Amino acid sequence: MASAFALQPSRDVRVVAHGKKAVAVAQQRCNTSVPNASWTAKATVNTRMMPIASITKALEQCKGILLDQFGVLHDGQRPYPNAIAAVQRMHAAGKKVVVLSNSSRRSGGTLGKLARMGFKEEWFAGAITSGELTHQYLSTRPDAWWQELGHRCLHITWPYRGAVSLAGLGLQVVTDPAQADFILAHGTEAVSLPGQGTQGKSLQELEQLLQHCAGQTGRKPPMVVANPDLVTVDGPSLVTMPGTLA
Repeated sequence: MASAFALQPSRDVRVVAHGKKAVAVAQQRCNTSVPNASWTAKATVNTRMMPIASITKALEQCKGILLDQFGVLHDGQRPYPNAIAAVQRMHAAGKKVVVLSNSSRRSGGTLGKLARMGFKEEWFAGAITSGELTHQYLSTRPDAWWQELGHRCLHITWPYRGAVSLAGLGLQVVTDPAQADFILAHGTEAVSLPGQGTQGKSLQELEQLLQHCAGQTGRKPPMVVANPDLVTVDGPSLVTMPGTLA
């Protein structure tokens, strides 16, 4: 479902994965704002969602449009019927279209992937992913919680889908939970090895690893989850996402 900026204050909507910053960036990209929005420290915005029955209605009412990608524009492998034409129509109408995704990967590859599926990059004002925000927060350490997180991490990632790079973050990858300052979850199928490479792990093995972390005496390592989804689509299948581990 597409989310529009034409929202009216009514109820609290909990925004996941640093949503306050994500929407703020989207507002900047679209050169518009959420009217009468009232933020709290926990990134809560007072809005009432207005269901839109057709693209025509969205084009009449909205300056900017937020689109999810997995399950909305494509199934992880192929675009959905009419999705390409719909985005092209939004762009032709002068609307600012931003992809807002829970992907654990950085934003840079999102539009490239859409282009390979047949969408044109120029149709989008930009893309914002929870993986990009995770990278930015680990890089800038904007507040005390992030600053105290430490730099030794037990990194849960992907093997065959492509491991998520931690380059430039100054992190030291460890595999021993007792040595980890924190746990970083980008995937659900492997753990990163010191230096390079990954070691495949089943979901059960990862859950046991996390239980071991939680059972440690003294400081229990916090966990940063770069994708809060439980599952996502991958063609005809569903793939378990890091939110399941949280």
